[in-house]
Amino acid sequence: LFPTFPQHMGALPVEEKRANAVEDDPVAAPRALALLFDEISTLRRLPEGLPRGVDSISDPSPAPYVVREDDGQSQDDGRQCELSANPEGKALGPWHVHVRVRGDEGSGYDESKGYGVRLTFPAAYPAVPPDVHVLSKCHHVLVDDDREVAGVFFHPENLPPDAVERVVDPATGDEVVKSVTYTLEGILDATRRFFSVPCRLPGPPDDDGVN
Repeated sequence: LFPTFPQHMGALPVEEKRANAVEDDPVAAPRALALLFDEISTLRRLPEGLPRGVDSISDPSPAPYVVREDDGQSQDDGRQCELSANPEGKALGPWHVHVRVRGDEGSGYDESKGYGVRLTFPAAYPAVPPDVHVLSKCHHVLVDDDREVAGVFFHPENLPPDAVERVVDPATGDEVVKSVTYTLEGILDATRRFFSVPCRLPGPPDDDGVN
């Protein structure tokens, strides 16, 4: 009845849950965009400056292209996807937020100019985390040829949620995770740590990483 915790954590394979997929939700999308603007404004007003390791952060901007899925059959997963222009005048997401991030001192990713990172937020934010792409030239074992970070980035010990809602599954009596909530500050901190310390690798299938 209820998804497992890793599913809520965004730990599904990237192709299974795309932040830049079209989501025509006229209610959730404006709420997600307003939350992003509010979080960015709050971080910019911090007396101590932007969070550790973050040099700059942009306002959200609509992604110029979106991934559309149809019911067509493909050899790999039974779905066909196409890239198309994001409709103008529709604030339904997804949105790009560009940040410049440095790893901790001595990490090897602590150069002064930092690394350009693009966060792509879906209309389902804050329940779903953004896709993460490293736009700067970067030799990192967990950044693929498309400059996207590996799925282990979304493991709960690498990207912990801000809040977790648990319920009891009536079919089994087990306590399961119903939903999670992310924050921009937590996502930025996870991105800094991505350039600072090794990511935790997934454990057994039932290891949800939350005690």
